[in-house]
Amino acid sequence: MRTTLMAVLLVSAAFVGCLGSEEDPGTDPTDPPGELPPDATWAEKAVPHDDEHDHNDPAQHRNLSTPNFQVDGYDPLITEYHGATSGDYLCGGLATEGERHLAVTHSFGTDIAFVVVDVTDPANPEKVGEMEMPNVHTYDADVTPDGRYVLLATSPTDTGPDEPPGEDGSSGAASTPATYTLEFTWRDACGNEQQQTEQVPYASGVVLVDITDPTAPEVADYAPQPVLGAHSVFATSIDGTYRVLGSTTNLVHQSSFFTFWTIEETPAGAQLVETGAYSAQNPDPGDAAPLTNGHVDGWIQAHPETGDELAYLADWNGGLHIVRIVGPGQLEQVAVWNDYDPDAGAGMTGQIHEALPMEELWDGKHYTFIGQGVSSRPTERPTGQVIMLDTTDPANPEPVTRWTLPVDVEFGGSLQFSTHYIDVVDRTLFVALYHGGVWAVDADPDQGPEMATLGVFIPDRVSPSPPPEHLSIFPWTPIVLDVLALPSGQLVTFDGTSGAYTLSFDADLGVPQPDPWTEDSWIES
Repeated sequence: MRTTLMAVLLVSAAFVGCLGSEEDPGTDPTDPPGELPPDATWAEKAVPHDDEHDHNDPAQHRNLSTPNFQVDGYDPLITEYHGATSGDYLCGGLATEGERHLAVTHSFGTDIAFVVVDVTDPANPEKVGEMEMPNVHTYDADVTPDGRYVLLATSPTDTGPDEPPGEDGSSGAASTPATYTLEFTWRDACGNEQQQTEQVPYASGVVLVDITDPTAPEVADYAPQPVLGAHSVFATSIDGTYRVLGSTTNLVHQSSFFTFWTIEETPAGAQLVETGAYSAQNPDPGDAAPLTNGHVDGWIQAHPETGDELAYLADWNGGLHIVRIVGPGQLEQVAVWNDYDPDAGAGMTGQIHEALPMEELWDGKHYTFIGQGVSSRPTERPTGQVIMLDTTDPANPEPVTRWTLPVDVEFGGSLQFSTHYIDVVDRTLFVALYHGGVWAVDADPDQGPEMATLGVFIPDRVSPSPPPEHLSIFPWTPIVLDVLALPSGQLVTFDGTSGAYTLSFDADLGVPQPDPWTEDSWIES
């Protein structure tokens, strides 16, 4: 089934090269960096959680970053729609092919479906534009490597256009109608505006947006996914073919599954062409009803040793599934690695949230990192763990080493210090930790069963126009769910309350290393 796109209205003039906004680029409230303690207690100071700590006070999170992290640039991502930093900037993607590098993020709790940021000069990230979708909840966003297309994972759980809070402080948003007449509005940094109306229910699925012309992005196509829609979306290009992966969790239906598309450019515009679907039934169909999966995600990449196009699918308590893309409609399971044990204690096993295969071999071996998501403190561990797997033979993944937070924390709310998305630069692993910022980890596979902790970045800037509090889904400042690596090795990350940051990490600037967490046991064979 494919929807028919309706009228497109171009409201204002062509793009004339404007970037950024006229707003103050943001304030830096930090004092000059203080002297670090002579030991590794910096790791404890980075995640304060005692009764006197206010998790929503930026002043109480200043000077918590280690000096091996450096902020290179910052943009508060103030939107025209809210006249403020929209907030809830959670996940995103990077386009780094060609001379222009773009970052994309979405505003999880608001009508801003995505914001595009030019990060070509990491010292000067600048907002390119924003897309408003008032009747659809954008759960995730990604961008193709060449920056031509944005992909959105959408769900029907939106409650209508953002409204000022009611007298009780709650959101005044209206209820979602049974049928949709959606208006998509794009505003670029020059003030140009384009509107597009769609009169079919763009409620749950994957939406393809063509941003080739930044003055006139077009919602080009839509692929429905059942009930809650796609939980996450991934986009890449392999040998000139765009590949898109939508991951749909089974919170309200039987099986989690993953749908594959290519983007085909036709005279009628870009289209999503389905090339296969993979059902991650858990347990096997002959067993009892499947376990409920809280999150599913995936990555597609050519294996640097075998050359096969493989999908690495994070299937929560179903484990890591490695699937070979043979051709249209042809998907072959290569392996499943799963440590899930319901008797091991809450959050101790399973809950695989992320899969990140390396693009190159390391000393003749291939490695894939998988990370957990945890809603609360696991039974015997401070947070989730990131496991390095040897996937040189993709049919036989083997665990090598792992990382978890080296100091204990007390969760003051669901997901507060959970591990989330990850990236790797020059064998340094970077882990987004929600309210705990971004952690740098030594990813040397020969260091033993525990990866060493190298440093932490805690965002502490304050937007000149802070986000509307009644729209945020997380009551904490900061909140970081993603970290993305530029070709230079610099990083892009988003703080849900203050905007976009570009960072440098100096692995040669050592800080005292805290002892790894060893009070639990984890699978090693």
